[in-house]
Amino acid sequence: MTDTLTLLRGVVAATPFDVWMGLELVEAAEGRALVRLVSRPDLLQQSGFLHAGVIAALIDRAAGFAAASSVGAVLTCNFQVTPYRPAVGDIFEASAQVVRAGKIQAFVNIELFAISGDNRKLAAGGTSILAVLGQG
Repeated sequence: MTDTLTLLRGVVAATPFDVWMGLELVEAAEGRALVRLVSRPDLLQQSGFLHAGVIAALIDRAAGFAAASSVGAVLTCNFQVTPYRPAVGDIFEASAQVVRAGKIQAFVNIELFAISGDNRKLAAGGTSILAVLGQG
């Protein structure tokens, strides 16, 4: 039997956008997920910060994996992103936690951190509502 993390890592590997971004699914279990991305020039905007579109994608993917680890297949209905500071770092991590999972919807909170060496700064946050499509 395949565990949730292995199953969802297969989703990442089969998703061209995730592959292009270089998304790594580090954790996905019991309503939590952690995704990681190593910075590179084509992901940055003109001032050298992580592009807001990439921030939104990381927050969306982390939320989806957290919800999927709790309720099975999901589809994003709505998500909101709030940048707190320019996202500057060598590595970016989005950590998601399901707040409530029901039969119809799952609600998730997400934090995105910019990491350089031992320096870890909260760069953005978000919330997401996902429709539950069913188990597996």
